[in-house]
Amino acid sequence: MKTLYTLLFVIITCFNSRSQTSQTLQISGRKLLDIYGKTVVIRGIEQPMWWVKSQEVWVDKIALTGANAMRVLVNHENMTFQDVDDLFAKITNYDIIIFWSVYTPPTNKGLKDFTDINYWNLPEIKQIYTKYKKWIIIDAQQESYANSSSEWLLKVNERVQQLRTWGYDCPLDVISRFAGRDLNCLLKEGQKAVDADPLHKLILGWQAYWYMTKFGEGCSSVLEGYTNKDGWPNGWTYQGDQGISLCSAIDSLSKLNFPIQLGLLKYTEAKNNKVTMDYSSAMTKSQENGIGWLWWPWTGGAEPNWLSDGYELNDLGKEVVLTHPNSISKTSLKANQNITSILNKELESEIQIFPIPANDEISVSGFGNNFEYIIFDFTGRRMLKGAGSQKINIESLKPGSYFLNLKHDGKSNTLKIDKL
Repeated sequence: MKTLYTLLFVIITCFNSRSQTSQTLQISGRKLLDIYGKTVVIRGIEQPMWWVKSQEVWVDKIALTGANAMRVLVNHENMTFQDVDDLFAKITNYDIIIFWSVYTPPTNKGLKDFTDINYWNLPEIKQIYTKYKKWIIIDAQQESYANSSSEWLLKVNERVQQLRTWGYDCPLDVISRFAGRDLNCLLKEGQKAVDADPLHKLILGWQAYWYMTKFGEGCSSVLEGYTNKDGWPNGWTYQGDQGISLCSAIDSLSKLNFPIQLGLLKYTEAKNNKVTMDYSSAMTKSQENGIGWLWWPWTGGAEPNWLSDGYELNDLGKEVVLTHPNSISKTSLKANQNITSILNKELESEIQIFPIPANDEISVSGFGNNFEYIIFDFTGRRMLKGAGSQKINIESLKPGSYFLNLKHDGKSNTLKIDKL
C-alpha cells in the first residue's frame, strides 16, 4: 500500500518537480543557483578540519544548525585523501554545500603551502571533486595580501585560468586583499575578474570584519601593535579608506551584477578581544539584500568567535544560529532539493509513517530509536525540528503536505507526510 501511494504521488507531482539543469552549482548575475536552477543564499559556517575522531561529530552538530554551507579547511598533515572523501560524504549527506579550501597540503606530493595551486592538479583531488562536484565551491584565491588591486586581479586571473584548464567547472571563490577586508578592490576589479573567467562563475569574498570604534559604525582606528611589518598599512581605517560604512557597503552589493559574499565574526582583531564588528546589523542587511555569508568559526582557531565548543552552542552561537531574527536556522534554505530525488530516497526506505494523513501526531517505525528530525515545506523552508523515538507532534503545522527528514546513527531518510 505504501509503495502504491508513493508511486501515485510521484506521478501526480512529477509535472511540478524541478529537472536538473546542471552538474554543478551555477552563477547568474549576483545569484548562486543550485543544480535545479533554484537561488541559494549561503548561510554557512567555517571550520578547519584536522580530522581526528573527535571531530566527526562536529559535522553532525553543524548540520543541526540548519547551515546550508560549510567552508572546510583541509589539513593533509593528518588527513589522507580517503579521509577527505569520507568527510565530504558525511557533509553532503546533510545536503550542505562545501567551500573547499586548503589548510595544509600533502607535503609528500611536493607541495609547500596552501598557496600552491598544483594541489588541485593531483589526480586524487580531481577524483574527489568529480564525485562531489554538485556540492563544491573551490577557494581559488584565499585571503590575499597583494600590494595593489591590479596585482590582486592578475593573481586571481592566473589561478582561475589554471583551474579551468584542469577541468574544474564549479563556481570558484576568490577573496579580496588585506586579508579579505578590502571591499573597494572587489568593487573596482570584480567585474573584470568575472569577465576573465571562461565560465563566468566567480564568487568574490569580502571579510566584512570592519570593527566599530567611538568614530561610528564601520569605523576603525589604528590598533596598537599593527604596523607595516604585520602586513597592515599604517593609518588603516575602513570607513576612511573605503569611504563607506558597513551597512551602506552591504546595501551597495545588491546593485552589482556579480556575487560578493561576506565573512562574519564578532571580534575582529586577535590582539584585542574588545574590538568588534556590528555582525548583528550585517546579518540583517545581508538578509534584506539576499547576500550570503559564512561565520568564522564553529570552534577552534579563534576562540572569542567560536559558536560552540564543538558540541554545544555557546551564547554567541545561540544568537547566530537560533535567536537572531536573521539567524541561520531562520533564514537558511538547502540547495539541490528536488521532489523526485527526495522520493527516490523514500522508495529505498523501509520506514513506515502513519497515519497518512495525520492530524496531531505521526508515528515512525523502522528507523530505530532516538532519531533527530526536521520537517520542511515544498519550498525547503524548515517548519519543525527536534528529536524523538517513535512519535512526532505535528499539531502546530497548518494543513498541507510536508517532507520529514529523519537522521539517526549516520543515516538520513526523507519522506512525505500530510497534515489534516
